[in-house]
Amino acid sequence: MKTQIYNLLGGIGLLIFSLSMLSHSSQNYFSSWFHNKFKHKNVSKLYSLFEGIIFSFITESSTISATSYSSILEAGSIDFVNILYFICGVNIGASLIPVIILLNISVVPYLLIFAGTFIVIFVNKNTKKNIFNLGQILLSIGLLLVSLIYIKSGTIENQLIHLIKNNYISSFFVGIIIALIFRSSNAVVILLIPFVQNNIIGFNSALFIIIGANIGSAFYVLFKSYKQERHIIITSFIHLIINIMGAAAIYIIYLINPFFLYTTPYISLNIIILHILTNIFGSFFSILFSNPIVKGLLNNIYPLKADNSTKRFKYLNPIVTNTPSVAIEQCIKEISRMGEIALLNLEKSFNLIFDYRRNIINQIQKDEDLLDYLEDALMNFLTTLSMKNPTYGESEVIMNLYNMINDMERVGDHAINLLDLAEYKFNHYVNFSEEASVELKYFFELCHTSFSKALEALKNRDLEKVDEVVELEQKIDSVEKQLRKDHIDRLNKCICNPNSGMIFLDCLTNLERVGDHAYKIALTTRDIVKTLQ
Repeated sequence: MKTQIYNLLGGIGLLIFSLSMLSHSSQNYFSSWFHNKFKHKNVSKLYSLFEGIIFSFITESSTISATSYSSILEAGSIDFVNILYFICGVNIGASLIPVIILLNISVVPYLLIFAGTFIVIFVNKNTKKNIFNLGQILLSIGLLLVSLIYIKSGTIENQLIHLIKNNYISSFFVGIIIALIFRSSNAVVILLIPFVQNNIIGFNSALFIIIGANIGSAFYVLFKSYKQERHIIITSFIHLIINIMGAAAIYIIYLINPFFLYTTPYISLNIIILHILTNIFGSFFSILFSNPIVKGLLNNIYPLKADNSTKRFKYLNPIVTNTPSVAIEQCIKEISRMGEIALLNLEKSFNLIFDYRRNIINQIQKDEDLLDYLEDALMNFLTTLSMKNPTYGESEVIMNLYNMINDMERVGDHAINLLDLAEYKFNHYVNFSEEASVELKYFFELCHTSFSKALEALKNRDLEKVDEVVELEQKIDSVEKQLRKDHIDRLNKCICNPNSGMIFLDCLTNLERVGDHAYKIALTTRDIVKTLQ
């Protein structure tokens, strides 16, 4: 008896470990592919449905993480109706996994463990990340199958069996609890298979356990989304509604005639089909009422609240640190946003030198405060991300992003310097000569163009733009030297006064440094593109 209990406990522990490893390694292996699939806008609903089926079948999880949800939404590629279709596909695809368990090919688990272990030990994680993750996937699947062998040979206390057999409400709550522990209704079904094969748990009890597991797995996602962004919470509610609809449909069929659910003479296969039917019914009714569900959540259950705070991320969700490839993509978007804010501030500040208007100053200061906030927040995020064991290539990109954030923030500082010069010029009634004004505007256009092209290179991974910035940097340096020389000539000829000359030179210095930062950003972009290829 003790041996059987130990087998059961060991099998359950191994099952939890293997499911966790499978989910983590699969997410790492397919995250980039998954993210790229949804980069494009106007994704069709059927496409979302089938992508959900394929992705969840590969990654084993019906409670696919909020990270994956948010990476889709933050890419701006699909709406909540598409998300609903995608989750329906996720539920259906994940429920197909237990079918593999019934193949009962005894040699397969051990071959998978051998192959997976060989890859994990002898493949370098940093240089060949995908192969390493594939090895972890094979190893975790093998361990999962072996865990079922131990569970099948184990036993549970008679009191617990009696409780489940004679009380379907208890079975329902047992399903919820196990799903919350395992974080997946799919895992509960896999765990049930050896028990129903050994006639420890009957079909009716298993039915209510599955109903509870479906709802429990959705509650796990909902709990995880607590205090997260609005779109993640809405997505979690969509998941919960789909699972409740499926559970309700199966329960109604059970009340009408339980024999409708006995589809085969094999009870273990019946359990798997029951789980599949639960998700199919839930998906069918959710798709049927997709628009009312989404509109109800958006307008009534969780309406958009007015948010006057600009000090927050627009593209980056802090929970994506567990998926470095997605986190890096979103972080680059936020850094590009920093660059756009800095560029706009640069334009406003420079224009104030020639057309001073006080009403613009407050907005420039607010944007500078936002840049400071984004710098600190992104630095903290990258520090957290670097602790998540990224690959060597990802670590290189993270270091490059640190430098790029600093460059973006420094451009914002130069914009503030130009604002200070504009205020000094206005308060002291300083004027530029016509020649100095033309030269300064020309130099600003050069530096502005260089920084704009550097931002385009970063956003579009455009190496041609990088080359253009490199060429412009040489031109900026030579033009600056010439303008300084021309300025000295004007001073000697008394065309300009010393006060205006000081402001002119300071403007040149700040603009030239903007060009330097644009050059650094372009080179860093080149390194990032080469690393991510």
